[in-house]
Amino acid sequence: MVRQARSEATRRRIIISAVELFNEIGYPATGLGDIIERLEMTKGALYYHFESKESLATAIIEEASAKMF
Repeated sequence: MVRQARSEATRRRIIISAVELFNEIGYPATGLGDIIERLEMTKGALYYHFESKESLATAIIEEASAKMF
């Protein structure tokens, strides 16, 4: 169970950092490398949770939508 909690915490950190970067420099200008650099994580760690920038953006939109309703 500890592993699952850590995985969810990592996923949450990725989403928060992505939202911050999208707000700071825009979605088109933000690359996955920027998110990886900000979080000081490996590329593999990010790709474990999200297969692309688009899948990350979709997760952000879905979470925001779920909070609205």
